[in-house]
Amino acid sequence: MKHAAASLAVALAVVASALAVVGCGANRAVVITDRPLTDRDLAMAWSRADNRDSGDFSEQLKAIVMLPDGGKVYVRLSVTNVAKYDGRAELLGKVELADGRTFRVKTARDRDEWEYADDHFHAKVGESTVDVNVGKAVFHVVGDDFVLDLTITSDLPPLRPGGGTFDRGGAFYATTLPIPRGAAEATLRVQALAVKHDEDEEDGGEGDEEPAAEEGAAPSKPLPPAVEAIAAGVP
Repeated sequence: MKHAAASLAVALAVVASALAVVGCGANRAVVITDRPLTDRDLAMAWSRADNRDSGDFSEQLKAIVMLPDGGKVYVRLSVTNVAKYDGRAELLGKVELADGRTFRVKTARDRDEWEYADDHFHAKVGESTVDVNVGKAVFHVVGDDFVLDLTITSDLPPLRPGGGTFDRGGAFYATTLPIPRGAAEATLRVQALAVKHDEDEEDGGEGDEEPAAEEGAAPSKPLPPAVEAIAAGVP
């Protein structure tokens, strides 16, 4: 299944909610600058030791792509120390195709079981990775029966709204838009299962049982393609 590049239904944005830290120390957790943001400025707030030690820390990045035919691609990375979680990272990937099929995976790892970087936004949770640099975000999401590769490129510089943080019920948040407006291209690789039909031994006809799906079995009718490409963009 392929979609030619077309305008997105809504303006594309990748939003990083860069932390939630309670108390006056929250302002220390976000670097505010008047100069253009760099790759290092976009690094996960988790890469700062004071955030990793805060029991009220939480960080989240989302990518949402609305396809012209009604499909949707959604990826969310979150890291939190809140409640019972201590540096737990969770990556959720979901693809909804226009024909009704949905592919979804949620992968979680404890504090010492996932990777991050301090020179740009990078996270590796299980086999899935997220990398955000100035001008580009790359997501590699691995599920049990699919692999999603999503690349978002920006035609505007990253944006961190003035004021630095805002207070929401005693928790201080900072928001960064690594890609205020851009274009997205994604490839979805789906594991195909072959279908084997049982035969009726008495009359040689087809059995009444439903076809049994077996991986690697010889197909008796055409199968869905094993590789499906999805592409969309903002001109």
